[in-house]
Amino acid sequence: MSRLLEALHSLSPEFCSRIPSAFYLTADSVAASLAAAGLKLDYTLVPDIDSGDWDDETLMELVFRDHWHFHKGRMLIHPPACSRHGLPDFECDAGALASFVRDFSLEMLFDGDVIFPAPASGTLTVFQHKGAFSHARL
Repeated sequence: MSRLLEALHSLSPEFCSRIPSAFYLTADSVAASLAAAGLKLDYTLVPDIDSGDWDDETLMELVFRDHWHFHKGRMLIHPPACSRHGLPDFECDAGALASFVRDFSLEMLFDGDVIFPAPASGTLTVFQHKGAFSHARL
């Protein structure tokens, strides 16, 4: 089992039954698991996401603008590149997230669903492939 799945399973029992393997790991399955546990994600829409004017750094600034100190400790990062290229989940200290995103060069990080759990703080950020994001404290 991946570190990301272990982290999600430790954050909420609902993740165990609804996301038993990486095959089921999507922003929608994370939202459904949280809803089943009584926590609804309130998504913020990225304005004009299809304009092509968005890059990783600009999206990162928007997604985490009011949440730079929300996550603590080690964060796991599951972008589409993990599934596309058979890579393990990425990991960085929450305080180094901006540097991680700036240095990510494999492909666009926010090119689909991206899941950012921080088990030590019991927090989670979800970026949904249609251009919406949410933060949750579990």
